[in-house]
Amino acid sequence: MKNNAQSVLNRIGAILKSVANEISVEGYTDNTPFRDNSKGIRSNWELSGLRAQTVMNYLIEKDGLEAKRMHFVGYGEYHPIVKNDTDVHKAMNRRVTIVVIREEKSE
Repeated sequence: MKNNAQSVLNRIGAILKSVANEISVEGYTDNTPFRDNSKGIRSNWELSGLRAQTVMNYLIEKDGLEAKRMHFVGYGEYHPIVKNDTDVHKAMNRRVTIVVIREEKSE
């Protein structure tokens, strides 16, 4: 994880601790096939899941978020925010989003 990501996650973690909602950490990749099998990762799908899990673990271990409120998911290259037609666009698609799940109101 990059150092600038850690400082951003520390600020986000402090905010997330102030809410009791469930949190989903979602990982994404670009559409370039993943080729480094040295770490046991065989696909973009696995890479995106690992990316999300790394962020989730950081929020739990470093920022003290409750693990029972957290889950992660990897979407691979299947939900790009822009076309994967340039290096800049591919970089934009390699991302992690943190979603605070809205509580359902009971009637």
